[in-house]
Amino acid sequence: MRLVSSVGVFLIIAVGLFVLVRLAPGDPAETLVPIDAAPGQREELVKAAREQLGLDKPVPVQFVLWFGSLLKGDLGYSFSTHQAVGQLLLDRLGPTVLLMGSALVLGLLIAIPVGIIAAVRRDTFVDAAAGTVSVIALAIPSFFLAMLGIYVFAVKLRVLPSAGMYFSGESDVGDLLYHLILPVSVLALAVAAAFTRYIRSGMLEQLGQDYIRAIVAKGAGPFRATMHAFRNSLIPLVTVLALYIPAFLSGAVVVEQIFSWPGMGQMAVNALIVRDYPVITGFGLYVAVLVLICNLLADVLYTVVDPRVRTAR
Repeated sequence: MRLVSSVGVFLIIAVGLFVLVRLAPGDPAETLVPIDAAPGQREELVKAAREQLGLDKPVPVQFVLWFGSLLKGDLGYSFSTHQAVGQLLLDRLGPTVLLMGSALVLGLLIAIPVGIIAAVRRDTFVDAAAGTVSVIALAIPSFFLAMLGIYVFAVKLRVLPSAGMYFSGESDVGDLLYHLILPVSVLALAVAAAFTRYIRSGMLEQLGQDYIRAIVAKGAGPFRATMHAFRNSLIPLVTVLALYIPAFLSGAVVVEQIFSWPGMGQMAVNALIVRDYPVITGFGLYVAVLVLICNLLADVLYTVVDPRVRTAR
């Protein structure tokens, strides 16, 4: 049932995306005409470009043609590169998944132990320090942190690269990891700051429950009691994580643009500049699919983390 409703939501989002993109100001055909063209010639070239792109047709006709192609799995072709949008998204998917996945894993590896320690040592210097650092990290915009990292580590110290995935066109794992350090660190800091607070609050709630006192009274050590509390605090964490990943993509878009990372975010920004409707819409649909998949995964993970959810259903 949830899967069927997700398909319906996706179709509604697809219609809304098409309408919003077409309502945006500007004419994509004008970006394809040379800026040095004579005024009279420019009008003719714009008209020809609109006919070639199919923008001369009424918007309802454009929608029917686009929606029919979408139902067949065809996202259309880029106005600027004339490549299939599906292939463009697929080519850029790998770098984006690598960047986001690495940042999420690193951020959680930092947040989980720090959040647990802050909860166990509540109202101590460690707790206060973790909370202060988290608030400061959340208050710093990702674009500012990215530019600061470039200035310090790439410009001044010259120990890290400032852009791209490789120094050369060849794929080298060491070179790739070297280029990942700065962008991943910027994104991971935001993840760690956000989830440290969630983990701390979830742990505090569980540590105050009667079953923890019962476990301790039966002779369980502090480590075992803490792990029981952490396992039971994972349910709200799974919810937050599923909702956070799509929002996390917005920060990845900014970081990709600043570091010239060849991912989907950089592609989307470039498409917005030239008003490439098919690419913009395709990227929006990708985000919509990501949101729906994350919500479905959250439902599955609920049953893994807490079998009582499966029994209740």
